[in-house]
Amino acid sequence: MIGGVGSSISARPVRIDYDGPLPQGGYFVARSRTIRVLILGRMFLVNNDPNPAAELIKSRTKIYPYVPGGEGTSIAEFLSGDAKLGRITEPPPTVFREGSGVVMNTIPPNDFSFYESLNEVVQQEPATALDPELMGSLAAIGIIKGKPFTPDARMKKIVTEALTLANATSRSLLVEAA
Repeated sequence: MIGGVGSSISARPVRIDYDGPLPQGGYFVARSRTIRVLILGRMFLVNNDPNPAAELIKSRTKIYPYVPGGEGTSIAEFLSGDAKLGRITEPPPTVFREGSGVVMNTIPPNDFSFYESLNEVVQQEPATALDPELMGSLAAIGIIKGKPFTPDARMKKIVTEALTLANATSRSLLVEAA
């Protein structure tokens, strides 16, 4: 957990393989293996009204790219010649999307389209986003970074049956655990 009650942080998420300049002092640098980063926070209702919490989030959350030589670059880097003075510009306003009342299905599909969705993730993310062991298992069924996923009828049947069995097994284990 980063932060706490009433605290604020300055975080800079970067890809795990990023080797460029980073902000100095007072910044938490989070290295991500993926391109997409999910930021979660929690607020509480004020007198059963969500608006004050939503306004506080909107007023204090700023998301923008780090510009070397700008805000977050230490004076020492300028003086030592390791950084050039960058342009200090006002960051663009953060855009918030209203999600209240939007219907969203967060359950993965139970049919062959699951593997198509999985292939989309593999193609969109860096090759290092998943562990080599997992990438090897995916490659065994034809999901390979940079290559089209075109299983034949036999492979479609095998993976669809495997998915059906996996769903039944996980539900059985869940019921047994409860």
